[in-house]
Amino acid sequence: MSRPTNVGRRLALLDTVVRHLGEHGVRVTSLRGIAKDLGMHPNVLAHHFGTRTDLIRAALNRAVALQLVEQERHLRRNPGMTQGELIRAWWKWITSSPERLALARIGIEAMSLPAQVLQLTPGSSRFSWEVGMRSRLIDTGLSRSAATSETSRITALVTGLVLDVANGGSKRIALEVLDNSLRDLDGRVAMETGAITPAPMPNASSADPEGSAEPLVIVN
Repeated sequence: MSRPTNVGRRLALLDTVVRHLGEHGVRVTSLRGIAKDLGMHPNVLAHHFGTRTDLIRAALNRAVALQLVEQERHLRRNPGMTQGELIRAWWKWITSSPERLALARIGIEAMSLPAQVLQLTPGSSRFSWEVGMRSRLIDTGLSRSAATSETSRITALVTGLVLDVANGGSKRIALEVLDNSLRDLDGRVAMETGAITPAPMPNASSADPEGSAEPLVIVN
């Protein structure tokens, strides 16, 4: 009969593992290797978490949970935050220390593993603001397809920015890029939900004697 797991001990161990994986990555390590780096017997980790896969899955969930605690704090202070404001607040928090940035790195690396490795449930998230983002956008009045597109667009952008900053890129430039994209996001949401109405197109005959020009296509 197996020994009962001490919940407090398990959580303390998990936070230690999260810090380790955030610093060293999740791809090329074994349960034995993690235990060696942490100065403990592999059986200790196996007892509390099971396999390496179970441990990494638990670390991913813990990394997102720690971010959610901060997100809830922001929402309690300002319940009316837009999705863009929520991501902006998360970004400033997650990039404020290497330990916090490591939480995002764990998510990115874990989610980039082959699907069969972690056997994650559909909808698993790497960042806290991903949790429920599509539903929040739909609640504002966005269509399901538009909400799905916006979630994919911003997730791809933030993933790239996190990796850039984690590898020594400029936090200032990353924030500028993110700010511009989030302003666009809030603008598209406001436009589609009727919070603002698009300006009427000028009459070609009065605005341009040669007729209207080809529309400018902006690729985000």
